[in-house]
Amino acid sequence: MALTTIVLVKMGAGFLKKLAGNQFEVLNEALEAHGLNPPVQVMSETNIDI
Repeated sequence: MALTTIVLVKMGAGFLKKLAGNQFEVLNEALEAHGLNPPVQVMSETNIDI
């Protein structure tokens, strides 16, 4: 899976969890990737933890 896809999937899952609450269950956010600090930082600015 491309690094860009991993980042977008994790960000999308973060937004879904934040906006939909418990209406949906995110089962798999993508492969675990290390060193993705910029996306984590961007999402933390919106108060969403990925």
